[in-house]
Amino acid sequence: MKHIRSLILASALFASLAPAFAQAPPPVPALPDTERRTSYSISASTCACNVGFALYGDSTDYTNWIEVWVNGARITQAGNWTITSPTGSLATIPRPITDAVLTFTAAQTGTVQIVGAQRPRRTSQFTENRGVAARDLNQVITSLTAQLRENWDKTNDVTGRAVIAPPGETLAMLPKLANRLSQGACFDSSGNLTTCVSIPSSTFAAGAGITLSGVGPTTIAANLSAALPIVMSGTAPIQFSCPTCGTVTGPGSSVSGNVPQFSNTGGTALADTGNPSVAMAQARGLIPAATPQANTFTVTIAAPAVVTQAGYTPQPNDVWTPTTTGALPTGLTASTSYFVVGSSISGSTFSIATSIANAKAGTKITTTGSQSGTHTGSVNTVIPAGFKGHIDEITVIAGSAVGIPFRTATAVTSLAQAAGIYDCSGELIGTTGSGQIASEYHGAITTTVPPALQGLPASGGGNGDHIIYIVNNSAVFNFGPRRFVFTSPTTVYLALYSSFGTDATGFNGLGGNIAGYGYLRCETK
Repeated sequence: MKHIRSLILASALFASLAPAFAQAPPPVPALPDTERRTSYSISASTCACNVGFALYGDSTDYTNWIEVWVNGARITQAGNWTITSPTGSLATIPRPITDAVLTFTAAQTGTVQIVGAQRPRRTSQFTENRGVAARDLNQVITSLTAQLRENWDKTNDVTGRAVIAPPGETLAMLPKLANRLSQGACFDSSGNLTTCVSIPSSTFAAGAGITLSGVGPTTIAANLSAALPIVMSGTAPIQFSCPTCGTVTGPGSSVSGNVPQFSNTGGTALADTGNPSVAMAQARGLIPAATPQANTFTVTIAAPAVVTQAGYTPQPNDVWTPTTTGALPTGLTASTSYFVVGSSISGSTFSIATSIANAKAGTKITTTGSQSGTHTGSVNTVIPAGFKGHIDEITVIAGSAVGIPFRTATAVTSLAQAAGIYDCSGELIGTTGSGQIASEYHGAITTTVPPALQGLPASGGGNGDHIIYIVNNSAVFNFGPRRFVFTSPTTVYLALYSSFGTDATGFNGLGGNIAGYGYLRCETK
């Protein structure tokens, strides 16, 4: 009976231990010496991808166990993805979880990266005054080592993913690869890295100066400061934009230092959109180059001929050159320069002349015969007003000579010039009045007409801005180039003055009048 009772107790004891032996958790696996990161490339898929490494987190807050990235952007967990295990509920299955599966709520396309990122914490302790099972100890130590490995993969100096700042400082996350590709790295006002200068297939270097090059265009939209030299080159325009920086000129402007040099092989010069004096800009070669304009036109066969050229706003004395696919009417010759008659302009309609003098005089061309084909008018194929090298001139012919009252300085002709630098020259002829055989003539190119030109300093020699002749009947003045620098619109005069004359009896101070005519020419420099 006693043996029977012992057998029954033993059977009961083994029966109670059998479930415990059946549910014993698997051993804790060794931690691989590899980065705790798994990558997948998916297309229109919710993934259902194996996490690929053991998870040691307690509870079920798996958002604190891993990070999920898609195409370089971190995807937060809430409503976007879940972690499950085929073994069972995350709340009850043993740790570590070695078969975790990531599933997206919505289908994704691209590169998926699952990265270990366990938040360190310990919510329970081993029971004191007893031994610790090897499995329990392995799980805790392996979990701690996994967390250390995750941090090391982020921050180590060789293969880490982090930009390391000095102790006590923090940095924000970098833009994703697609947004920082081929971009220069800069720091924002908070000291965080950000993209700034776009330099595709090129270089960005700073040190003893700044060098920018590339197939651009390269745009700099902020203050640029560097030690000399600053070199910029490229196959497309390099654009400077700094509304509060002023202009790019040189000494005397808002940029101090030597005059900057810009090499330009594209046919256009630097356009200065600031507000220096025109003279300063012209002196430094910053006046923009003339840009030819070409549009189709129609022309009447009439006296005078009338041209209509849509898309072109004609200006007096513009240089206009016609071409055609067929035939121009008689009076117009292809590839020959004509000049817009200012008095004829009405919108895009105008008449033309064969010279500037004729354009100013209103002498328009006449067309006859017939025409065919498509006509094209090119404007500013030579240098127009306001550009370096432009020539403006005016002529007073003998038949329309200007009367010069005795001892009264008088302008024979004049040219109104915009602010700029000019070389002005010309020729002046004075003839005596009735009954005079000799006179003292004074001629000058000047910006004012004083009451008596003889008060001006004499240049002498017959080539200057104030010339004195004492001759019989007439005098011819040849004025070589005189340099003028105008900071505002100014008129240049060709002036003549007669101080005394004699008649046949030798009487001095005869009060007769003289006549003056000639031409004045100013070239923009």
